[in-house]
Amino acid sequence: MGSKASVEIINLGCPKNLVDGERMAAKLRAGGYKLVQAQGEIILINTCSFISSARDEARLTIREALGRKRRGDARQVVVAGCMVESHPGELEGKLAGIDCLISLDDIDDCAEILAGARPRGKKGSLRPIAGERELLTRAHIAYLKVSEGCDNHCSYCLIPSIRGPYRSRPLGEVVQEAENLVSGGVVELVLVAEDTSRYGDDLNPQSSLAELLDRLNALEGLQWIRLLYLSPYSISDELLKSIATLPRVLPYMDIPIQHTQDNILRDMSRKPLPQPIDALIKGFRRAVPTLCLRTTLMVGFPTESEKDFTALLHNVRSGLFDHVGVFSFSPEAGTPAYEIAHLPRRVVQKRVVLILMAQERTVFAKYRRMQGEVIDAIVDDTSVDRPPYSLPAGTARGRSEFQAPDIDGVSWLTPPKGVFLKEGYIVKARLTSFRGFDLLAEVLR
Repeated sequence: MGSKASVEIINLGCPKNLVDGERMAAKLRAGGYKLVQAQGEIILINTCSFISSARDEARLTIREALGRKRRGDARQVVVAGCMVESHPGELEGKLAGIDCLISLDDIDDCAEILAGARPRGKKGSLRPIAGERELLTRAHIAYLKVSEGCDNHCSYCLIPSIRGPYRSRPLGEVVQEAENLVSGGVVELVLVAEDTSRYGDDLNPQSSLAELLDRLNALEGLQWIRLLYLSPYSISDELLKSIATLPRVLPYMDIPIQHTQDNILRDMSRKPLPQPIDALIKGFRRAVPTLCLRTTLMVGFPTESEKDFTALLHNVRSGLFDHVGVFSFSPEAGTPAYEIAHLPRRVVQKRVVLILMAQERTVFAKYRRMQGEVIDAIVDDTSVDRPPYSLPAGTARGRSEFQAPDIDGVSWLTPPKGVFLKEGYIVKARLTSFRGFDLLAEVLR
């Protein structure tokens, strides 16, 4: 295919996957391809394979792309990412019409592979994860991947078999990438990894997330540093001190604990929590008084009894968490948990709904208490033609410091008359109301 072919990249899954998509975007542009948001001659789908619903989304997206190809609206369909590692046989067999597969090891060679200059490589070489990126987020936000892989081998999870063992990026390399991003206009860095809080313990010489935060905090022009995917087992006092004292590090921690009951965690092949969940979180909040805490919970694990779930639900209702993501157990072939008798689907679905309802009440009660408070908020989008909730023209979409991109709702920011907001700026705003998980706020002059 000619060097001027247009490529449309569709990223599925988590921010860690998005970073891989951005690396491919940079390589493709450097290779002479034109990147477009829609109607590409080449459709490149960067897949997720964490759970069955993620693969279902990937299959649907692939089938839609293949339909476009059959109609003559695209010339090639290329599939990349985790599903290439976990289900290559399905992609090569059942989904007929895919022109090319790009494995995780092939990311840096994607342009040559699409051009037919070299064949697809083999899984397992564990290439370095650094590389130039072309941001596919808004220009003022970027995800910074600090490590790759995972050593935890939870009994329900395919990630170690897909992404390989845990390996931190060298400290200087991460800081250099951050400097490049900030010099390009990024003001909010969101740190991601399979286990972000473990960063650096496998390096020689050893480093730590606290040391990395200290280096990033010194970058001129950077305003916010946000932490996702921290493990409850590797959060040190040093890290908590960094979050509490470094001015650019937000008091925001995303800690996917999966469950609050130690017997379920053991069955998941996870370690028991370092302390009972309420004591653990109270300790975090003592260290970081303004902490906003997000977690992810799994319900319906095969050994989860009604008693176990009731205890989990009680912890959610007690307001321990500011934000909660919840998903149901997904039986993954090749994992130990796949062999255990599964709970009835209706039971699991009911438990998901109960958790979501409990968390909704907790969040809404918190938002009611916050009415009239002044918050810091970043302006994400000033091109909203028709702001929702009958808000006036000129209202922009943004986020408070306790709202991570894409997962915690947004803040609708209405400026004073005659004032125009600019994307990437951080403003003071007074909370006036809320709608669902969205906040409504008036920007202060």
